[in-house]
Amino acid sequence: MHTIDISIASMNPVPKARRRMAPYVVCLLLVLFLAFIQKKDAAIAAMGGPTEIAAAFEQKDAEGDMRRLRAKQAVLERREEILRYQLSLVETETKRASTQLDPELQDELRRSRNMLVMLLRDQKDNDERVADYLKQMWEAEGRARVATMGSNDIDIADIYLSWPVEPLEGVSAQFHDTGYEKRFGMSHNAIDIPTQQESVIRAAADGTVQTIANNGMGYNYIIIKHDGFATLYGHTLSFLASEGDIVHEGDPIALSGGRPGTPGAGAISTGPHVHFELIVAGTHRDPIAYLPYQAGVTVVQE
Repeated sequence: MHTIDISIASMNPVPKARRRMAPYVVCLLLVLFLAFIQKKDAAIAAMGGPTEIAAAFEQKDAEGDMRRLRAKQAVLERREEILRYQLSLVETETKRASTQLDPELQDELRRSRNMLVMLLRDQKDNDERVADYLKQMWEAEGRARVATMGSNDIDIADIYLSWPVEPLEGVSAQFHDTGYEKRFGMSHNAIDIPTQQESVIRAAADGTVQTIANNGMGYNYIIIKHDGFATLYGHTLSFLASEGDIVHEGDPIALSGGRPGTPGAGAISTGPHVHFELIVAGTHRDPIAYLPYQAGVTVVQE
């Protein structure tokens, strides 16, 4: 047996060059491993260590909670002003509709007006509706940010969108619109595109339907995850797609809403429109910068 082992070993000798290189390979691997550990430790040290990192995240969450609380208080302080503004817009639309022979539209506008008048009289009910709306809206923004986490890195110059509805009346509220913030007491992380109630909303780019949120008479929305970014379409009356559907640019995904007192509008919508958001790497961006040029519509400079 011993002689057989020797003969086998002699048949498969280890090359001398390989034997000489083995210690160097081991050393090289050890050096690379140590460099990786040092780099990782340096990164953690720069952030302040595990305890400090956790504290930083807790502070960020606390700051977000404080911003939302201040926004909620600001909106509630303006609740009567917002209701009266909504009411004035509904009455204007009612006057325009009085020349049309559309009984369904006229009945819907009367219901909207009656609801707003009742809310003016019932402060508690209105406050609850506003609080629910804000919760749903912030939940939508959070879901959209999460949808972009772990996505492939994308050069924002490579993002191209199409209009979800034709902007025949331009944009009624721009990204971070100061007039919007003054009226409603909170930042506007989207653009609002006026359109007829029940207009077809189309996917702004190829992607997968990530979220369908049907909150009844609250704030309805749909989120589509694209390659490296996400889009959100708010105040949807009904949905033409389902979660998990693969959609292509221009595909119908929902019907628009926004008229006060109708499904999907939520508490502070002022009329039929599409609320359109663009989120890249967890950050909201002005969609206008990535949409085809439209006369009279400008990009908000931040």
